[in-house]
Amino acid sequence: MRRVLERCASPGVFFQLCCEELLLEHLLPEVAPQFDGRPAGRVRWHPEISQALHMVLALKTAGTVADEAQLDAQERVRLMLCVLCHDLGKGTTTAEALPSHPGHEAGGVPIIEQLFERLPSLGSKRTKRLCKVAARTHLLLDGLRDLGNGTLVDLWDEALAPHRQDFATLARVVRCDQEGRLSTADLGLPERDAPPNPSTLEHRIHSDLQELDGILAAVSGEESADLFPGDPAGIRSHLRDLRCRTLAASGFCRNKKARMS
Repeated sequence: MRRVLERCASPGVFFQLCCEELLLEHLLPEVAPQFDGRPAGRVRWHPEISQALHMVLALKTAGTVADEAQLDAQERVRLMLCVLCHDLGKGTTTAEALPSHPGHEAGGVPIIEQLFERLPSLGSKRTKRLCKVAARTHLLLDGLRDLGNGTLVDLWDEALAPHRQDFATLARVVRCDQEGRLSTADLGLPERDAPPNPSTLEHRIHSDLQELDGILAAVSGEESADLFPGDPAGIRSHLRDLRCRTLAASGFCRNKKARMS
C-alpha cells in the first residue's frame, strides 16, 4: 500500500478498481466502506455526492500538493496516509444518519488504530498519531479563530502542540479535503460563497497554527508549579487558565464572543 501511495498517479482510482473487483474489503477492510457508494455528505457541502469520488479527488490533490512542495518519499506518504485516513469515521455512519456523518472525525480514530496495528509497515508511530490528529481536527483547522479560548487551549495541548513539526502537513490535509470536491456549479446549482484559493487556504491555516502555537508555548508553567507544589492537577488547571487569559489578550480569536468563551 505504501508503494501505491508513493508512486500511483491517482491512488483513489486504484482503490476504486480494487473495490470493483471485490478485493478492497479483503485488502483494506478499514478503507473499503469509503468506496461502497455511501454519500460524502449533504450536497451543499459535497457536490461530488459520492464519498468514493471525494477520496479519489482528495488523494489526487495530495499528489499534486506533494509535487508542488517537492516532498520527499517519506513526507509524501505521510501526507497521503493522513488524507486517506481523514474520513475513515464515515465508514461507521448508520443508515439513519445519512447523508450526514455526525461525529465522523473522532469516529475515525479507532479505525486508524486498527489499520496501523494490522499493517505496521504503513508508517511510524508519529505517522499514526498524526493521522489521528488529522482525522480529529480537519474540520476545525479552517476556523481556529472562531473557537473559544478554552477550546483552543485544550485542542493545542492535546493534539496540536505534540505535532508542531507537522503543522504544514495538517494544513495540506485541509487543503486536500476542500479541493477534493466538485463545486455546486458543476451540478447546475447556484454557487455558494466563492471558496478560497486552495494554496491561500493552506498557507493561512499553517500561519494560524504557528501563531497559536507561539502564543501558548510562550506561557511558562513555572508560576503554576510555584503556586501548586506537589499538586499536578492544580498546576494543570492554573496553567490552562493562564493560557486562556493570554490567548484572550492576544486578540487571536476573530470575535469578542469567541475570546470571552
